[in-house]
Amino acid sequence: MTSSKVDLTNARKVFHYHGQVKDYFGIYIVNVLLTIVTLGFYYPWAKAAIMRFHYNNLEFLGSRFSFHGTGNEMVRGMLMSFAVIVLPFFLINMAIDAGYLYEGLTIMGIYFLSLVFTIPLALVGTMRYRCSRSSWRGVFFSNSSNYKEILAEFAKGIFLMIITLGIYRVWMQNKIMRKLIDATRFGNIQFKYTAEGIKMFELNFLGAILVSLSLYIYYFKWRANIYNYFFNNIRMIQGEKIGTLRANITGWDFFKLSFVNALIILFSLGIATPWAVIRRYNFFANHVYVMANIDFDEVTQVDRFNMGGSIGEAMMDEMDLSLLY
Repeated sequence: MTSSKVDLTNARKVFHYHGQVKDYFGIYIVNVLLTIVTLGFYYPWAKAAIMRFHYNNLEFLGSRFSFHGTGNEMVRGMLMSFAVIVLPFFLINMAIDAGYLYEGLTIMGIYFLSLVFTIPLALVGTMRYRCSRSSWRGVFFSNSSNYKEILAEFAKGIFLMIITLGIYRVWMQNKIMRKLIDATRFGNIQFKYTAEGIKMFELNFLGAILVSLSLYIYYFKWRANIYNYFFNNIRMIQGEKIGTLRANITGWDFFKLSFVNALIILFSLGIATPWAVIRRYNFFANHVYVMANIDFDEVTQVDRFNMGGSIGEAMMDEMDLSLLY
């Protein structure tokens, strides 16, 4: 089956985001206050509340998405990730402060080597967890990403990045993204990622040059190109039927979003951050859509494999990583 032969004429299906600033502001303020009062311990419940709000306000074909994750799940992941990611830093500082420089540096070396194993674990864990807690019309997403495959790709990528002075990074990211997305299902719909590493490299290489030459002005066009290429290469397959995500973001669109959001946050001293967040979600809902001859009324739940714990989600937060890098 080749997507080029599939007629998707008049098959456009759009998203709608219904989130309101006044509703999100209340959640945001409560989350900030409770996170401060509890010295950060409330963060997992805050994150779960925010994700439920955004999922429940995103509509596709008249039905809204649902997020089923809970703060109780996420706090367990946070505690485990704390032991893996944060605790070693305390041990390093304690050893150095106590005069054990060699021991401290040894722990630091072991820690950075361990990132080769923990970053793939965070990526796989996050995909499995988010998919297993996400549904639409009662049908759940699922992800069967293989940790060993992601680990092998990541370790090879780090080695080749060192040899190529970082040039291979784009290929590594693209290959890992392909494995993560190709392992994702929505009921009986299989996702497929078709972006090519060489094209991603061209976009990033040309973008870096033009951003520098234009004194950062081209940055917004570059980011729009990256988003468009990413979304335009996500396919959905349901038997003989096929669909694809599409994005029509322009540099001017992304500039207006980024510039106005920056002004909102700056001049409100951060108080109006919820307004900026709602604008961003509205932006992507308005610029990303589905082209498909898939009958979404025929989507049925298949086996939900790899339900996934929340440690990967928490590790992504601790390491400040993003699924889109």
